[in-house]
Amino acid sequence: MKLNKKRLRKDFFELLKIFFYLSIAALLIFVMVVFPIMFSVVIGIALFVIIISFIVWFFKKRYIITEA
Repeated sequence: MKLNKKRLRKDFFELLKIFFYLSIAALLIFVMVVFPIMFSVVIGIALFVIIISFIVWFFKKRYIITEA
């Protein structure tokens, strides 16, 4: 019974260690997947705004030239 208890504790710690490593791996994957997506979304929104503002500015300039 004593030996069995010891073994059970050892198995429990082994499982804990595996779970710990898995959680670290999951965190790393989360960081590697979610951060670039967020980063690209932010860059995409910024580029979209810049392009739209450039188009608006270009058309304003053109219409001012055609009016004058």
